[in-house]
Amino acid sequence: MKINRIQINLFDKDKVEAAYPGAWMVEPQGIWQLPKNKQAKRQDVCTSGEYFGQIKKDGFYYSFEIRDDRSYLFGRKKSVSTGMFLEKIENVPHIEKSMRRLFPNNTVILGEIYLPGGRSNDVTKIMNCKKDKAISRQKETGHLWFYIYDILSLDGVPLLDKNNLDRYNILAEYWTHHCVDNNNSFIEIAADYHYELDRWIDIMIANDEEGMVLKRSAGMFTSGSKPAWETIKFKKEKYYDVLIIGTNDPTMVYTGSEIDTWGYWQNIITKEKIDTRPIDSELKSYIPITKAYYYGWIGSINVGVVNQDGRMLPFGSVSSGLSDELLKEISDNSKDYIYRPIMIRAMDIEDQAFRHGVFIDFRDDLNASDCSYEKLKD
Repeated sequence: MKINRIQINLFDKDKVEAAYPGAWMVEPQGIWQLPKNKQAKRQDVCTSGEYFGQIKKDGFYYSFEIRDDRSYLFGRKKSVSTGMFLEKIENVPHIEKSMRRLFPNNTVILGEIYLPGGRSNDVTKIMNCKKDKAISRQKETGHLWFYIYDILSLDGVPLLDKNNLDRYNILAEYWTHHCVDNNNSFIEIAADYHYELDRWIDIMIANDEEGMVLKRSAGMFTSGSKPAWETIKFKKEKYYDVLIIGTNDPTMVYTGSEIDTWGYWQNIITKEKIDTRPIDSELKSYIPITKAYYYGWIGSINVGVVNQDGRMLPFGSVSSGLSDELLKEISDNSKDYIYRPIMIRAMDIEDQAFRHGVFIDFRDDLNASDCSYEKLKD
């Protein structure tokens, strides 16, 4: 199957072929989110007629590839040792069985692995395990599902030259003619919404979905990037006033998506830190480390609120949204930041911790007592 490798941002062709014969190993396209100063544009986007919507599940992205004699399930997390995306098909044999029954060979499908009635952390507990443990845990929690929302190749025909809506229509038409009458256990296809998108976003969030993703109908799949205004996610999020109550050491090992160009490493034996990528012949002697670990900064802040008795109640930690400058500043002057009010954004509160908390700004207009437990319940 001939494909334009630049369009899907493949890794080294020979390296991928040796490890996963026939695989595309697609670099995912990021989903943009309206920044704080453009939140008022939501209604304009929803009424423009340029977008269609799909429900966003509370799970994790995976690409499913069907080949003649094997299947692949690639997430977006890369292996520290190989630099390629981790492959997890053995963790969900029930999904592989259903997908191979429903779709032909040489097909590449994008979707989310999720647990009905569960959260993304429930998926993590299963997909981050080895095969036997993953299967055992699903006997306790229920089986994971695959929620399909896009297709890049069908029966050997690449669809990368099709726009977002055309690709979805090809997927939906195939599903209608080949899948709806079958027993589609553990497989679900995303519905498409074209009208009253603003209302549907609120409805889905009220129904405890994670949110909705709007896709520009005429937009193209752009691998390895997050183009503004092409795909926009609207998630279940609220703003909270909390206090900084402590700091945490940084994570040591870097596991992000920029491993091929990452510039912070540590020698396994000598513990020497360097700020350039080692040459290939020396790479095995080094591990990638986070920037915060390299510079000795903090890794995250602990946050909390005050209850009616004046006691501090911890509500987990936050690392997203903290700039390098702020990490350094708090590291150098941590005492000045303890009990300082801040605003964060989060999806919700679970097990007395904020889910996907993001630092927004300082709230120096507030007193510590204004960051109360009672306000969290409003």
